[in-house]
Amino acid sequence: MPDYRRNLPNLYIVEKGDSKNYTYRGGGGNQKPFPPRNRIEHAETLQQAFEKALENYQQQKLLREPELAVGEAGFYLEFQLQKSELKAIESLENKPKHIELLAVHSSDNADETVSVTVFVPEKASDFFASKIEAYRDEETLEKLVFI
Repeated sequence: MPDYRRNLPNLYIVEKGDSKNYTYRGGGGNQKPFPPRNRIEHAETLQQAFEKALENYQQQKLLREPELAVGEAGFYLEFQLQKSELKAIESLENKPKHIELLAVHSSDNADETVSVTVFVPEKASDFFASKIEAYRDEETLEKLVFI
């Protein structure tokens, strides 16, 4: 074997390669722009729906017999997402706060929505409220896509 003086003793390139100019292939062109939406109005609608769900939970909790309640106290939230926004499902779960994604159901009819159910522990009930507030008050690339 010829004596090549290189800093990579186990790699020997015998043939010389051809050089070519770099060409940009592009990418990300298939992404749809966010639908036009008034963020403040949308956030208010989401806030009202969340407050109603929280109020329903509090009422049901009062009617529950304490000796029958087992496990961690909490409630279930169901979100309706567009099928084109399935990436948002991951943002509904939060492992440090023990918010768990439980079910994802696609409707059989021509409706383009997906139903997503999460369990929210009582101690983490402010998670979605703060997320809605941040969506309303801050101009970010993140969007809340649940209906």
